[in-house]
Amino acid sequence: MIASLLMSASVEGASPIPINNASFDDDVGATPVDWTAIAGGGTAFAVTTSQYDPVSLVDGPNVASVFNGSAGDGLSQTLTTNLQADATYTLTVEVGDPADQPFDGYTVQLLANGTLLAEDDNTQTPADGAFATATATYVYDPGDSALIGEPLEIRLLSKGAATGDVNFDNVQLSIALANPLADPGGPYTVVVGNSLSLDGSASVPSEGETITTYEWDLNNDNTFGDVTGATPAAIPDTDLVGTWGMTVDAANPIQLKITDSAAKTSIVSGTVFLVTTPPGSLEVDFQATIASEQHPDYPGEARYYHVSTNPANPGTGSFAATIVGTNNPAPPFVRNFDGPVLAYKFAGGANNDITAVAQEGGPLGGGIFT
Repeated sequence: MIASLLMSASVEGASPIPINNASFDDDVGATPVDWTAIAGGGTAFAVTTSQYDPVSLVDGPNVASVFNGSAGDGLSQTLTTNLQADATYTLTVEVGDPADQPFDGYTVQLLANGTLLAEDDNTQTPADGAFATATATYVYDPGDSALIGEPLEIRLLSKGAATGDVNFDNVQLSIALANPLADPGGPYTVVVGNSLSLDGSASVPSEGETITTYEWDLNNDNTFGDVTGATPAAIPDTDLVGTWGMTVDAANPIQLKITDSAAKTSIVSGTVFLVTTPPGSLEVDFQATIASEQHPDYPGEARYYHVSTNPANPGTGSFAATIVGTNNPAPPFVRNFDGPVLAYKFAGGANNDITAVAQEGGPLGGGIFT
């Protein structure tokens, strides 16, 4: 359901939600970085005193402009933050009327998976050459329960009322919760020989409160305080196994408990993967196929050895492979995954026909592939 509007630009106790390029200062002259054009879209431009005097009225050097637009033209950004229950979201945007153009009017919207949650539909009228704060606030409605977990989206639109311009700047979105919400981060992947760095700093207190304690449960026994703090000191893999009972090459559950200044608590689970093979290296379902052919420049003396892969480009990393033949064995070689087709030339003997397989080895772990 669409929420009512509030005209306050700040919410005490609320936590900010990340917005990329929120003041449109990352580029000029095109659709702003991290924003998507809607219909006729908009651009970023560096303001001058002909639009705003002083230019210090602008947050940074640039603003977004929907110039000479039709109703519904504008910009959108889908966030990495999803809609949560029992939350209040406040979206504020500085809306500008440049002094050198008529004011086109605006609509500022907050959506979840394309469903409108709240909007400010042109309720503010900035003075010529000035900004006004548009504010839309959404208070969670149980009727929107189907949208929980869906990504939030911000839209900045022109009303197209005067064949002129409307500017947007300093886009901010905050969340305030009736109850705190722990965020253990992750999932974490720790390669054997390395350490685990936990990060619970994205946790949010209840509205108007602060988080007083972060307590971690590393062995999932519901006893909290194994380590404490939003970002505890790095934990060596030897402690993860020896002290906290984690298993190598398995998913290990952990928990974070936060308590806020209203004595409200939240417990959320996370996962630590402790692995011997680095992420992105070969898995056992990777196959390397070896074929050979006579080297055209050295008949009877040398062969090409071609290594092709399935899938064609399985990931980053490298593997050590050995070609074993009936005559002179080829030495091991290392091949990086930097393209869809792998090829290797070896002048190893006239009749060095393939009789064995490529074998992954070295720091990337084991596995034999045919």
